[in-house]
Amino acid sequence: MPTSTRARASAAGWLIAALVLVAAGWVAFAQPPETAEARVYVEGVVGRIDRINPLFAARGSPDADLATLVFAGLTRPGRDGLPEPDLAERWEITPDALTYTFTLREGLFWHDGAPVTAEDVAFTVRTVQAEDFRGPPELAAAWAGVTTAVVDERTVIFRLPARASSFLARAALGIVPRHLLEGLSANELFEAPFNRRPVGSGPFILEAVDGEGARLAPNPSYDRGPPRLAGIELRTYVDERALATALASGEVDAAMLPDAPSTELRAAVDARTDLEATLWPLSGYDVLYLNTQRDPFGDARVREAIARALDPTAINHDVYGGRGVPASTPISSFSWAWPPMIDPGVLGPMPDLAASLLDAAGWERVGDGVRVRDGTRLAVELATNADPGREAAAAVIASQLAQAGIEVSVEILPSAPLLGQRLEPRDFDMALFGWDEGIDPDPYGAWHTSQLVLPGRNFAGLTDPELDALLEVARGTLDLEERIDLYARFRTRFLALTPSVVLRFPALEYVQPAALVTTEPRLLVTPAARLLDARNWRYVE
Repeated sequence: MPTSTRARASAAGWLIAALVLVAAGWVAFAQPPETAEARVYVEGVVGRIDRINPLFAARGSPDADLATLVFAGLTRPGRDGLPEPDLAERWEITPDALTYTFTLREGLFWHDGAPVTAEDVAFTVRTVQAEDFRGPPELAAAWAGVTTAVVDERTVIFRLPARASSFLARAALGIVPRHLLEGLSANELFEAPFNRRPVGSGPFILEAVDGEGARLAPNPSYDRGPPRLAGIELRTYVDERALATALASGEVDAAMLPDAPSTELRAAVDARTDLEATLWPLSGYDVLYLNTQRDPFGDARVREAIARALDPTAINHDVYGGRGVPASTPISSFSWAWPPMIDPGVLGPMPDLAASLLDAAGWERVGDGVRVRDGTRLAVELATNADPGREAAAAVIASQLAQAGIEVSVEILPSAPLLGQRLEPRDFDMALFGWDEGIDPDPYGAWHTSQLVLPGRNFAGLTDPELDALLEVARGTLDLEERIDLYARFRTRFLALTPSVVLRFPALEYVQPAALVTTEPRLLVTPAARLLDARNWRYVE
């Protein structure tokens, strides 16, 4: 699908905002003279390597990082998240938006020299659709009901069960080689040796993998030209402390830091004067869920008062050191879906408005400052997960709301119990958590009425026919301009309802060698997307 001018204007806007100085200076994006000798890029990651296979790699894992370097999909996310061609050179869509015909580029080969064909694409999709598939359930759901037909070696046709504006984004699924895997069931593939010795069609070839990490070599036959690095090493560490030690000792020269890095990791980075850092925006957001199905949040005035009593800018600065961007709605200002002429419109703080809204809702201040209505104190619980950033942010939120006369007690839970025991059954007053938009910015899964039923994630319990209609049309249209307009209207309706308070779009600090010439930061629809342009990276003296 062609990229619209408005979408590119949006991308330019977030690039200006995201490319900020974090450490010793700017990463140079100019094109200085190259040196004669290529070098190996060494990055540290937290986690372990299990299955280097795009069908099984968990989001945010070393497996996903390696799969991004080794494999390729029909499409890939562009810098602002908009799908662009990868293995496919073009595609055609029927007027009913149900049939997609992809044509593969010429000269595509697997790392073992075999040609990449449409049969590989069909085999990959059939594997994901198999009843015994053991990969992520959301991946299987994304391809449920899609039928596949191979026309010839370079042409494959998909027929969708319903219109889906996100299908081109889903087509970024990494393709696996049929000639090496045919005959294995999806269940057998999960345990196959292939997952430790993968053969892909991407820019890098896996040379070795062990308990300490993986080593990759440039693919000399890559159809878009061989990478300019001598290789990539991803070294794995059990936790953030071990990664900090590796950075401090010079064992690794790069890392993408967590949203709220530890003091130890921060010190290790700051001590490396040979490194520089940029901010890379995530596709998700931090949100303060308000349970609209429980008092007092059934009253829109109370919800708006919460939003007007909070200061997202202060939270982002005080807790996260200014990384990230304060927000107000679920549509990321980093994404192609953000209307470029609309100001982010961060809510709060407007204490006088918050006070008048609570007064109008019948909540009056009493002697100790906490508001009361009909003898009941305005006291609520805020649940969040055990994460240093979230815990600190929850404390700031409680302090800010106390100024408005709202008494907040904070409960810290591990992520799994928070999700399974509080958010999913909606057994909470307020909850601070994160939402990951993923590879497509469609907010349907978090805010549409149908998502009140599991596996839906409408944790706020929102029901609104007008908002539902906007989301339904937006997820069916293939007109990019129309979709952007619908999301602008969704944003307006969301602000009017204030079902929850979107606080910030996180941005992760990517620390790399100053001598490395990279490409510009992109929207991280997955953390592994930071490596999508690694074939163009190079060192200079």
